[in-house]
Amino acid sequence: MKIPIPLLIVLLTTAFALGTLYEYTSSKPKNSSIKQEDNSIKFIWNDVEESIPVDGSLIRLEFTDENNVYIGPAE
Repeated sequence: MKIPIPLLIVLLTTAFALGTLYEYTSSKPKNSSIKQEDNSIKFIWNDVEESIPVDGSLIRLEFTDENNVYIGPAE
């Protein structure tokens, strides 16, 4: 099968341009100016450190503020 020369030139030029574009976009930092928001939930002990209960003890959810959950002793 013989491919016409003009078609071959167009195909090779397109392949080169797409390869260059892919290399440029994959090496560029994504959203470098946009800070990723941390949506993880954080548990905060809302009492003195000495009152942290042992494993298996009951705790009380005192209140929540967006992604922060404040916990304290159950008693």
